[in-house]
Amino acid sequence: MQRKTWFKGAAAVLMLVGAIGSAAAQDNGAVQFRIGGFFPSGGGEFFDQNEQVFNFDPSDLDGWAFGFTYLMPVSRKFELGWSLDFAEGTDVTDYKDVVDENGFSILHDTRLRCAPASVDFRWLPAGRTAQRGSRGQYAARHPVPYLGAGVGANFWRYEEVGDFVDFGTDQKFTAGFVDEGVAAEAHVVGGLELPIGQVWSLTLEGRYAWSDDELSDDFAGLGKIVMDRGSLYVGWTYRF
Repeated sequence: MQRKTWFKGAAAVLMLVGAIGSAAAQDNGAVQFRIGGFFPSGGGEFFDQNEQVFNFDPSDLDGWAFGFTYLMPVSRKFELGWSLDFAEGTDVTDYKDVVDENGFSILHDTRLRCAPASVDFRWLPAGRTAQRGSRGQYAARHPVPYLGAGVGANFWRYEEVGDFVDFGTDQKFTAGFVDEGVAAEAHVVGGLELPIGQVWSLTLEGRYAWSDDELSDDFAGLGKIVMDRGSLYVGWTYRF
């Protein structure tokens, strides 16, 4: 019930912000493309239990990420950004103190995927253009730092596939355990655009996101999965 209330409130806020942005937009928009890596922070009951049983740390799920953002100016120093991102990390995981009858490690693949859809509000301290000329024309382009924060929905999937041990019988078996869902997410973002042409800029960006969800399906009863993570990107911005 709490999650439904959060989504209704977030949807109302986003609709309001979007309406304000549409009315206030004074310039053309832009699209940012980016690629880089993501770095899960771990924590929470579920990952803590995994660390006790397996040779595993959430940082083992460091992986690749990519995404894009549509930017709409609200004023010279503020923008709205709508983003879609995809990130995935995989680790080959083994038991800490258990081997098979031949003395070999018992292995399975651990995979975490996150695909957040989000919106953020960005502040450009120096503005996107510099005021120049006696009549105040906005003509000069320069490096553009930005800071922002936002909210969204994280479409996630977690799976463990491979060989496992039934500690009740000490027998090895092969299986796949999967859970997926949609979790609320909040994030902060900071970056720098470096002009390399009339409409193109090189983009350097960092993000940190907070997201968690109650496990169900094959992992029911094991607590929450914490998907807090940092991301670092390099990319391009194209202005219309």
